[in-house]
Amino acid sequence: MARVLITGAAGFLGSHLCDRFIANGDEVLAMDNLITGNMENLEHLSGHPKFTFYHHDVSTFVPCRENWTTSSISLRLPLLLIT
Repeated sequence: MARVLITGAAGFLGSHLCDRFIANGDEVLAMDNLITGNMENLEHLSGHPKFTFYHHDVSTFVPCRENWTTSSISLRLPLLLIT
């Protein structure tokens, strides 16, 4: 299964993408600054072993401790990064 980074995860589209990838068995790393998103959209995923939420603004530096491969796919609105 893939590891997926979804930015804007607490918004309408992002939260539905989180649901879809979790249902597919993927590991979801969700990120949102919560300016327009709402944590209520993600409450049902809290505690799920394949779901991690980061409260962060992607317009600022995002430290990455993982090695992302060149085969990663990157899309926006919301952003997806699949490895």
